[in-house]
Amino acid sequence: MIRLAVVVAVLVLLAGCGGGEQATPQKKTTPASTTSAPAGPPTLDELVDDPCAVLTKDDEATLGVVAGGKTPADGSCGWVAGPGIVSFKPYPDSDETPRIAAKAGAEPLTVEGRPGVRIALDTSCFVYVTVADGQSIQVGAAGDAVPDLCAAPVEFAAVIVRNLR
Repeated sequence: MIRLAVVVAVLVLLAGCGGGEQATPQKKTTPASTTSAPAGPPTLDELVDDPCAVLTKDDEATLGVVAGGKTPADGSCGWVAGPGIVSFKPYPDSDETPRIAAKAGAEPLTVEGRPGVRIALDTSCFVYVTVADGQSIQVGAAGDAVPDLCAAPVEFAAVIVRNLR
């Protein structure tokens, strides 16, 4: 329980480390429907309400996730994985990748064939990936004494991109 409280506290701190102002994900409204939710992988719109649903239990096991939980204040999900904490935030209504790419220290990268950017700070690293026209994801990691802090967000981002429809 204490570890989960630490995770939540660090995730709240991470929300402010993404490199400046960030667009707040807005849930797109759709007309009411009498059909059930579609089966299969989630969309970014669906993940605004439950960002932790982006990973399956198998994904969590493969990625070495110890615990996870939603941080309601900023609409992200965080997991304890290895010696650090990894967070995910969907942006269904904005592509944050170009904005972050313009910052000093940002490095371009490709994740699952999609354009992205990585930006490392003192004890954190953030990866932004364009997943569709006008949509992106942010995956961040924080931890002390982690040899390659940017490895986890890149690995998580690849799994997340594969899991989206």
